[in-house]
Amino acid sequence: MLSTSQRQRLAPRLIEITLSGDASLRMEAVRRLIDVPGESIDEVLKKLANDKSQPERLRAETVWGLGRRGL
Repeated sequence: MLSTSQRQRLAPRLIEITLSGDASLRMEAVRRLIDVPGESIDEVLKKLANDKSQPERLRAETVWGLGRRGL
């Protein structure tokens, strides 16, 4: 398991991946971002969850993650 600082260092790349074309990579990036602390990550996840152009499954995973984060 990665430390908090390692997860935070990976966050920018994970955010980039959430914008990629590969649906399975995007889903994994969202799952990993859920475990990265920080308000900026909260905002990214909220934006994904509210973006109706995103696949429903990705949005659902994001909403679940936001709930897990207490948002």
